[in-house]
Amino acid sequence: MNTLTTTKRTRSLRIDERLLSYIEAKAKEENRSVNNYIETILWNSTGYNDFPVSEQEMKKIEKGREQFKNGEITPSNIVRKKALEICMR
Repeated sequence: MNTLTTTKRTRSLRIDERLLSYIEAKAKEENRSVNNYIETILWNSTGYNDFPVSEQEMKKIEKGREQFKNGEITPSNIVRKKALEICMR
């Protein structure tokens, strides 16, 4: 398994209370931490790409996102599928 080591810094930000509540709700909908949700938005909106992904991998990611968004898959389904794959080895 490839694991990437990244250095992260802590930064304090002032965010409007209503906006933060909205962000918290959106993060919960996507089963993400608030930090991960905000970081993902920043990665996507700035176009910064420190981790190049092949076109084939990106298609798989986009398909998975769409399936998750449509309710076709859930995190528990993904874990269950992976567990079955491991058991069948």
